[in-house]
Amino acid sequence: MVEVLRRHSRNPYVLERLERTLAAMAAQQGSRRTKRSTPKPVYALARRMSPATQAELVASYQAGATARDLAAKHGIAHTTVLGLLRKHGAARRPRGSKPGSTHKGGDGRFKAGQS
Repeated sequence: MVEVLRRHSRNPYVLERLERTLAAMAAQQGSRRTKRSTPKPVYALARRMSPATQAELVASYQAGATARDLAAKHGIAHTTVLGLLRKHGAARRPRGSKPGSTHKGGDGRFKAGQS
């Protein structure tokens, strides 16, 4: 292949780049790793968080903590917290509300057809 390029290419730099690429590929083939140098990250929540910690997280949410606060505390994404709440059957609060708040999401004009 190199010889074909040498005879038919008018650009001498194409040949140089090809030779460098082929040399780099040959060097890499001798140094390929068969095993991972770092451990594979664990994604399953069940392996990262014990059932007791999961129950504590759900109880904290039901006591009034926000999903984002719990996520920051446990070092997980807030969507993971929401999925955990769904898995445990915990009742979700409307966005931005906390238990005991009297705010019902507006002044009722939308439901009355006035907006």
